[in-house]
Amino acid sequence: MPDIDPYKALKVAAIATDREIKEAYRSLARVHHPDAGGDAEEFKNIQEAYSLIGDPVKRAVYDLERRRSGVNDARKEATEIARDYLQSIPGRRPR
Repeated sequence: MPDIDPYKALKVAAIATDREIKEAYRSLARVHHPDAGGDAEEFKNIQEAYSLIGDPVKRAVYDLERRRSGVNDARKEATEIARDYLQSIPGRRPR
């Protein structure tokens, strides 16, 4: 998974249409382009975000990975919560 959330970088919702994503990209790219006095790092983030979700197939892959990651993160967090809870019970030996 990338370091940035492409939906946040492009300031669109995860349910945005392909057209809304393209419009957001163009608008932000215009504002943040280094030749127009914008921030080069922000422009790079915008380009990376668009490369992840600008194409419908790549977007579907990204969204699938994002959902899988969320499930794995939730499972890991639940396991850690259960372990911490069980360790907090008086007289219980840790495994």
